[in-house]
Amino acid sequence: MLNILLVTIGTILMAYSLFLCIFVIKKTMLSKTKISWNLLCILIFLFLAAYIKYLFGLIYGNVDIEDTNILISAILFFGSVFVILVFRINISLVNNLHNAHTELLKEHSALQDEIKIQVSEKTELETVKKELEEKNLNLRELLDEFYS
Repeated sequence: MLNILLVTIGTILMAYSLFLCIFVIKKTMLSKTKISWNLLCILIFLFLAAYIKYLFGLIYGNVDIEDTNILISAILFFGSVFVILVFRINISLVNNLHNAHTELLKEHSALQDEIKIQVSEKTELETVKKELEEKNLNLRELLDEFYS
């Protein structure tokens, strides 16, 4: 009875994994990554089919030992392919994130440099403005003296 419960829960989890995989495929923009996710989705579907076949065999009591051995061997084989594929996808995503992070750092540095330039120019403009205001004040005083 425990084996039926475990396989049933495993089947539900595998169906949920298939749903999540399809969701990720819809969100994926990169064609290289999309191909890997499609392959991953196919493997999940095959796992789900194997879970369902084995579950029905357990429920109806017609589990043939030879079929079970082949089924379990296939699950283990494709499980290793699945794990490799998951890690390759993760490595690809991590590399993409790292490259994007590097580009953002470069853009951030360029923006910081631009801000420094603008702050320097602003300081120069404020200095020139103060000088002009002082000259205007001096001219106003001279004009006041001249007209008085």
